[in-house]
Amino acid sequence: MIDQDDPLAGRWIKSATTSQQCKPAGDNRLRVNVSKRFYIAQFIGSSLNIYESAERVVHKKAGLSFVMFEGNRHQLRAPNDLGRIIDMALSKGVYVNIGGIVLDNKWRSKIELFPFIYITTKAALKNFQNEYGSERPPHPDRRKPKKK
Repeated sequence: MIDQDDPLAGRWIKSATTSQQCKPAGDNRLRVNVSKRFYIAQFIGSSLNIYESAERVVHKKAGLSFVMFEGNRHQLRAPNDLGRIIDMALSKGVYVNIGGIVLDNKWRSKIELFPFIYITTKAALKNFQNEYGSERPPHPDRRKPKKK
């Protein structure tokens, strides 16, 4: 496992390469309220790192699910959204690691998708634009353009 500091996001990046996907793990705490296990998808500019996981209590507001992570509220996103941002990242040539598996364009048979939160910073987005030009970075709220 590689632990390194990400100066753009201000947090440690945990990453590794394995032959089997590491699924989101719990933290062995008993919770009274409903909780979910999820990945932490961290966009770093030239890579999408989805190695860390957590378990948190789920809060609902306006039909959306949120979790508290590192003192901030993040939207808990659906597994299908994870597949969409992986496709977006790979189409732009961004390195993607999910649960220890380095992905290529034939990733769908290699992994299982889980809920996730998406973390990025303005500095990481700027790094992406410096490296890839004016292209828009992968983001779960971005939909693929409709074909005419």
